[in-house]
Amino acid sequence: MLFLLFIVTACQTDDTTRETVVREKQQEKKETSLTQIAAETATKVNKPVSWDPGVATTDLMLPLENSRPRTTDVTHVMLHFMSNGVNQPDDPFNMNDIRSIFTDYGVSAHYVIDRKGHIYRFVGEGRVAFHAGSGNISGYPQYKDNMNDYSIGIELLAIGTRKEMVAMIPGFPYD
Repeated sequence: MLFLLFIVTACQTDDTTRETVVREKQQEKKETSLTQIAAETATKVNKPVSWDPGVATTDLMLPLENSRPRTTDVTHVMLHFMSNGVNQPDDPFNMNDIRSIFTDYGVSAHYVIDRKGHIYRFVGEGRVAFHAGSGNISGYPQYKDNMNDYSIGIELLAIGTRKEMVAMIPGFPYD
């Protein structure tokens, strides 16, 4: 009788597990569908694609003219560094100033990561941000002068070495 009770319990557990797996698969399918819809919508306007990457992100979306709809697949992530060290050497990483640089110059990046690791989203991934200039990668001739189309741009708030920065920041303010 004890053996029979164990078999019944095991069967109930298997049925419960099977139901749980089916529910989880249905939920995954629903979430995938929602992500696809959000991505399609994000290409029409500069809105972030709606999914939870598990990382806190603050949206500081740039005007639409600072990006354009994406028509190609993303194949690369480009990391850059930037600051406002030329104009504000005492406060080169002020996020309001950084955002103003983008809007004033008509450039953009998808994300900016500040000195404390906070992530700011400036352009939705369904749009092309203007961060790579006329970039290209050896071995990828189709990318010549249009790296933006194939990449996600991430700006790290930082200042380069003195040698890297000498053309923009003379020695005294740099030091």
